[in-house]
Amino acid sequence: MTGRRSRGQALAEFALVVPILLIVLFAIIDAGRFVYMANTLSNSAREAARAGSVGVRPTECGGMSRESCIQRIARDRSWAVPGTITTTVTCERVGLTGGTSVVPTSGCRSGDLLWVHAEAPFIVLTPVVGQLLSGVTVSGDTRVTVNQ
Repeated sequence: MTGRRSRGQALAEFALVVPILLIVLFAIIDAGRFVYMANTLSNSAREAARAGSVGVRPTECGGMSRESCIQRIARDRSWAVPGTITTTVTCERVGLTGGTSVVPTSGCRSGDLLWVHAEAPFIVLTPVVGQLLSGVTVSGDTRVTVNQ
């Protein structure tokens, strides 16, 4: 008779512990997805900024403006990121006094700073944590000196 009781007790303990273990498992998976998205967006922003900082445009940007080309490369290089990727391109010119001023990206010239910011919404898959962390965004930034 004690064998049946211990089996029932083990089943009850298992039923209490499994939901907690599953939440922890999905939270670990979500953390890995978050880090992966952050690395992917940083890399896509870096590649887009590199393409925008040199004088020769890649063949995939035939006839596009600098800003359109940068946005396309940032989108194309972040292929594993679900959802919409928003890319912001800013060109900053360093003045004689050391301050910076924002100039249009079409007027970016050698020595200016090209700043690319890519961001995308992150959807949390963990059931309980997803309700607490809604509206999280992941982003990547890069600033390079224009060399054209």
